[in-house]
Parts: sequence; C-alpha cells; structure tokens
Amino acid sequence: MAATEEEMTTTTEKEGANLLGKPKYKKLENGRFRCVQTGHELLEKDKEVYSESKRCRLGLIDHALSNSKPPLNLFEQDPSSRSKLVCKLTGDTVNKTEEHIWKHINGRRFLNKLEEKERDRESGCVPEEGGETVAKEEDGVKEAKKKNKKKKKKKKKNKKEKKKESDEKEENGEDVTDEVGHENGEDIEENLTLDATRWREVGL
Repeated sequence: MAATEEEMTTTTEKEGANLLGKPKYKKLENGRFRCVQTGHELLEKDKEVYSESKRCRLGLIDHALSNSKPPLNLFEQDPSSRSKLVCKLTGDTVNKTEEHIWKHINGRRFLNKLEEKERDRESGCVPEEGGETVAKEEDGVKEAKKKNKKKKKKKKKNKKEKKKESDEKEENGEDVTDEVGHENGEDIEENLTLDATRWREVGL
C-alpha cells in the first residue's frame, strides 16, 4: 500500500509545529510584502518558504509574548537565555520552539496546575500579583476551620503535658488517678494496675 502525499506530510509534521498559525502580511507599494509580526520584507513567491522558516517562527513567538497572546500569555522570556521561556504557572524552563511549548502546554504538570488554578478561582480565592492567594470575605468558613485546628492543637499539647506530668509523678510513686482527664475536660478514674516488672524497670 502506497501512502498518499497528503498522509505523508501529516505524519512527518511535528506536533505543535504551527501552534501560532501563519504570519500575516501587509502589501507594500513596491510590490513586496512585509510580515506584520516580524517586520521582514519579502517577495510574494517567498511567503510560503518564509512562513516555515526558523526566523519567522521565533518572530511569531516573540510577537505573541510581547502582546500576551494565548497560549504564550502564560510564559515570559527567561532572563538568563534568549532561546528559552519560563512558564508562569509551573516555573519550568522551556525551549523557545513551538514544538516544546506545545508539549509543555499538553503535559500533565501544566494541566494539573491549570486545573488547580481554575478551582481556586471558582472557590473564591483570587491570586494577587505577588503570587499569594487572598480569600474573599465570604470565606469565613476557612477562618473557623483554622481556629478549630488551633484549638485542637492546644488540647493535644495540654494532654501531652498532663501525660508527661503524670508519668513523672508515677515514676516518683505519687497517686495520679485524679489528674488524668478526657479530651473534653472531664476527669476519669483509671485503674492503675502496675505489675512488679514495671516497678523494677523504674527502679522502685
């Protein structure tokens, strides 16, 4: 079976090759065309070749970056390298090619972060420019949960301290039945059944 010419061109074309589409041209008075995004002047016969060239593709990426056009509105120029971009969402460094940008945008990490950001927007957390999320006033529930967590931590801490004190008194041979309490503050009676081996370990 011989593959048709159309099938061969689609299979050999790289994924995300024309992510930003074809460049736009403006006709000049002298019969030439000027690329709107890159400013390059060319003849009509060279339009097809130029639109596939590396210079044109990089020019399209730079133009989309400077004008914050999707999908490059989520990227910024890497300050350390002219040929790389930094993703604002994940913080990853990506090569400045349409193929690599396309792979990053369709990657699992990027999609998970994007989903997480969308969930935050829906739940009422609005990210500020500094990267911190600020909860809206209607999210009083979150504040109540934080207070409850603090109370629980305090109770746990108090319980540990009481247990420590009772263990110290137990080692000293003092009666500790009246000092052991429940989580909700009620005192309980405990049967202190201490076998002889335990007393020997303590040294009494």
